[in-house]
Amino acid sequence: MFQIDYLTHNGKLIMKSVIIFFQELAKSENEQLTEQLNKLKKYWKRPLHPISNPNIRTPTPQQLQTELKLLAATEKKEDATESESNFKDYYYKQRWPLDEVNTTEDRAKICKDYLTGIQWVLDYYYRGVPSWGWYYPHHYAPLISDMALMDEQFQCQFSLGEPYLPFEQLLAVLPIASSHVLPAPFQALMTNPESLISNMYPTDFKIDMDYATSPWEGVVLLPYIDERKLKEAVATIDSNLLT
Repeated sequence: MFQIDYLTHNGKLIMKSVIIFFQELAKSENEQLTEQLNKLKKYWKRPLHPISNPNIRTPTPQQLQTELKLLAATEKKEDATESESNFKDYYYKQRWPLDEVNTTEDRAKICKDYLTGIQWVLDYYYRGVPSWGWYYPHHYAPLISDMALMDEQFQCQFSLGEPYLPFEQLLAVLPIASSHVLPAPFQALMTNPESLISNMYPTDFKIDMDYATSPWEGVVLLPYIDERKLKEAVATIDSNLLT
């Protein structure tokens, strides 16, 4: 039985304890992933309820088998380090652009972003909003075994910034299909191809069935909102059109 101190104190992460916790979870990561991948492999082999939507990217049995083989190789003592590296390379390169996960430092940054997200949530509920503009800039989570390698001296840094105004907030969260609920000038920012931010509201996008079996469990691969560009676009609206 491992011993660990509290994970938080007054709403702040205790990094030393958090890393010990991740290290313990990492011991069963391969087992958990193998179990999940076997379930997915069995599910996606079935001919029942095929998904015909071309925008929904489903895993093939071959892809799942590749991950299973790489995971199985990490259990072999003689080449565990190399095999683990091979699995991690596959995991990240299947889910991130290659130029974002080429180095150990790249993956460490993803872990820092994920941990910063945990701290943001804690601050939000215990102390108030730590940053109005912060967001997790990835569609996927890092592996626990990489989280376990975090430096216990790492500290989350936030800049408070300012909240969106009401219509800016709606522009940031509504899909283009809901643009009709906004005043006409704001609708145009979403629907007019000439708008500064029209690229933030694609009508054609992918849903990645990463470790999922139902469309609503998939990862929706939408672009992230650029706060600076959004505010610049809103500033172009003639206020007289809103009265």
